[in-house]
Amino acid sequence: MKILVGYTHTSGGADALRLGTRLAQALDAALEITMVVTGDAGGLRHVRTTAAGWLDEAKASVPSGVAVETSLEFADSAASGILAASRRLGTTLIVVGGRERLGTVANALLHASRVPVAVAPPGHADADPVPLRRVTAAVGLREGAEDVMRAGVLAASRIGAEFRVMSLVSLDARQIGSAAEAEALAAAHADRVRAFVAQVAPDGVQPAVDVPTGRRIEDAVRHADWDPGDLVVVGSSRLASRGRIFLGSTAGKMLRELTVPLVIVPRDTEPTFDDEESTP
Repeated sequence: MKILVGYTHTSGGADALRLGTRLAQALDAALEITMVVTGDAGGLRHVRTTAAGWLDEAKASVPSGVAVETSLEFADSAASGILAASRRLGTTLIVVGGRERLGTVANALLHASRVPVAVAPPGHADADPVPLRRVTAAVGLREGAEDVMRAGVLAASRIGAEFRVMSLVSLDARQIGSAAEAEALAAAHADRVRAFVAQVAPDGVQPAVDVPTGRRIEDAVRHADWDPGDLVVVGSSRLASRGRIFLGSTAGKMLRELTVPLVIVPRDTEPTFDDEESTP
């Protein structure tokens, strides 16, 4: 397995590199640190030399024991360069940072990639370097939830981590009618989620089920239990083309609130986390 880090010489690039390193260590994967030089700058010798120096510094910061290579990509845009490098190098996962504003590069990747994209939270490079120890599959009860469950189970198995299923509930009593009705709806949703998990979980897998609630999805995310060793897996919107990523509205709200890494998987694919793309 090979992981591509979309690197920039910024705090967001440092966040991405830290997450990519953690994932490489947890998944026993090789790391490819790629920097994209855009537009006419690719023809400037001093730009190429400077970028190569930044890549050397990034490579030197990766702990021993992780196989790591670097590459420069020349493209019209950073997102297209990262996608081209991922195809050329055969990487199974793309890692980016800059989530604090859901920047243009991350946003483009989260609506086009054919492989899962992991997004590092802001400040991830400065966080305690704890190992990944719990994978959370964040699901609803619509089509595609089972694919997200399978991706979460597989990731947890590869990492050797605990597995949890989470379903967020937005409850605004002003719109629902009353606080009591909101609580009843939340309880009913929790029952449906537990029944779904019992039905589709693989033999021998009995994940914890958490159904955080809040007036808004963002509130529910903040009310949930999070640990520095968490990794969250979500699916793509139903608007996504088959085999591609498209960040949905709920996942986008989660992305803006989460303090732990988030992985978005393509729609209607069988996750593999191996050296080939997931199978549609």
